[in-house]
Amino acid sequence: MDPWVFSDGTKVSLGGEVSGDSTFAVMLKVDISEIRTGKRRQSSFFGPTNDCVTLDLDVPYLLDSWLAGVRPGYVKLVSYPEFETPLLEPGEVTPGQTIY
Repeated sequence: MDPWVFSDGTKVSLGGEVSGDSTFAVMLKVDISEIRTGKRRQSSFFGPTNDCVTLDLDVPYLLDSWLAGVRPGYVKLVSYPEFETPLLEPGEVTPGQTIY
């Protein structure tokens, strides 16, 4: 699968592999390391609310959603891989979400 490529030269591959030495790349490397080691639980920002679905670095649409949520405004997405994103119906419960 092709990587996500950003205007500062950062590349992110499925699984959370990051290449580049920009400030954004360094930030992603630190964040992903903390997520992998379990030091931090991270929302993917996918779903009707920002905390619905936990980030899974091996799921393209979750990684894509997370990257969109953490990308600073000065870094633009240049290219990204093709993948399918599931459609959520309004009010649909995503895995792990609880309704009270």
